[in-house]
Amino acid sequence: MTPRLGATIASEWTKLRSVRSTWLALALAVVLATGLTALFATAVASGHDALSPPEKLAFDPVGSGLFALGLALIPFIVLAVNATAPEFASRMITVSLAITARRGRFLAAKVLVAVAVAAVGGLVCVLAAFGVSQGVFAGAGVPSAGIGDPGVLRILLGWVLQMMLFSLLGVLVAVLLRSAAGAIATLLGLVYLPAILGPMLPEWVHTYVLRFLPSATADAFTGNGANNLPLWAAGLVMAAWVGLLWTVTRRVLTVRDAR
Repeated sequence: MTPRLGATIASEWTKLRSVRSTWLALALAVVLATGLTALFATAVASGHDALSPPEKLAFDPVGSGLFALGLALIPFIVLAVNATAPEFASRMITVSLAITARRGRFLAAKVLVAVAVAAVGGLVCVLAAFGVSQGVFAGAGVPSAGIGDPGVLRILLGWVLQMMLFSLLGVLVAVLLRSAAGAIATLLGLVYLPAILGPMLPEWVHTYVLRFLPSATADAFTGNGANNLPLWAAGLVMAAWVGLLWTVTRRVLTVRDAR
């Protein structure tokens, strides 16, 4: 008898929490979110007096204060990939699929556990980074923001959503590639290469390619980047990416049968 979804989720959670790397990844995410935020916020605050009047008027304390969260995303990607890829390397995936024969249920359980952990861990990181950065700004006499200010809560939740999204993609890409190193490299490239190579590419690439990538659609919710899609369009594109990858991954898992 195939276990129900609740039992499969409980099994996946047991696997994830019993591995030391899970807790190390979460701890590293918090350290990156708070430590790097404190460093970046201090640097921004120290240079604020040197800004021109128009630059001071355009200063965004929320965006400037949450810059380090782009690096805190890395441990969540690693955590999600390591929740999946090692089962293929050790061949334990054969046992897992023998117990939970329904591939969709097995995949859904892995995704739900990884996304739930990212939601809780991401919320802690985002709130900590926001508190640290705005505290540094206020202490230095630089304009700061409160969580109740217009648009702030949306940006904070957008960062949490981004961590959840890439945790979800981490599971799916790990199943597709069966390799932790390959999945991590693919996702990090997807996150960071557009920002690195973007300035060297023609404008039409930004308009018709880059802003439709998962990283750009997530940036629309956090307010990062320029020329982002409207929120409703970014949501549709994000859903399309998730739906496409889910369909392909479930099909590959079924046809390949974890051989």
